Amino acid sequence: MLLAFILGPMMEEYLRRALLLSRGDPMVFLQRPISATLLAIGVLAIIAASIPSLYKKREEAFRGIDRGRISTAYCLPVHDRLACC
Repeated sequence: MLLAFILGPMMEEYLRRALLLSRGDPMVFLQRPISATLLAIGVLAIIAASIPSLYKKREEAFRGIDRGRISTAYCLPVHDRLACC
């Protein structure tokens, strides 16, 4: 966490500098193979970190349907009743 507070402003400054040099074109980050690779690894890491929570929510929803009840986490109030997806 401390590392993020130290490196965050520096990264923001260099991001702005790169965008100024490229006249606002974000594709500059994908032109070099190393930067494209690092961006792809970052995106894959975010997806890999979010998959278990999505799988857990899906499992809870199907477990509720199997037991004959529907989880209210996926229900919306519509005309004084719950419409469940």
